[in-house]
Amino acid sequence: MTHRGQCRPPARAGAVITESQQPVIEANAWQRFPSPTTEARTTEEDQMLSDADITTLVTAKDLGEAMAFYEEKLKLVRTDESPGWVQYRSGTSNLIVYESEFAGSNKATTAVWTVNDVTETVRELKANGVTSFQQYDDLPGATRDGDIHTAGPVKMAWFKDPSGNIFEVNGRD
Repeated sequence: MTHRGQCRPPARAGAVITESQQPVIEANAWQRFPSPTTEARTTEEDQMLSDADITTLVTAKDLGEAMAFYEEKLKLVRTDESPGWVQYRSGTSNLIVYESEFAGSNKATTAVWTVNDVTETVRELKANGVTSFQQYDDLPGATRDGDIHTAGPVKMAWFKDPSGNIFEVNGRD
């Protein structure tokens, strides 16, 4: 379990950031996760976020239970770990799962995988033991057949991990 502390990233030179604009994150969170492996960028143009990789951070109530879920049910490969967190690779992205007392408090979708065949992916997830598919019958412009929602050419399915984080798989027909 972690406690809530106040860590703030340094402000850019000349930037004015008020107390209300500064994010509050868990104490020592910056120290727990691996630093990026890419070389430092040297020009202002290279520093734009559109050129940078993104890592998804996911909270877990019980890290051991979460690791079993991500490795056995989602078939993600562990690439790094340390006490309190574990890192997985998914495509060209990283997913870091860390233990937190705030796990499962996000009621929105945490992350989305875009796949070639939603129906087959849902079938494989179920075969691996994922049973927490979510059914939403009030999505504007969408219909539902079992656990798969369709809106125009897009198919979607949502499921939860053991901590209650919501994930989506989607793709186009």
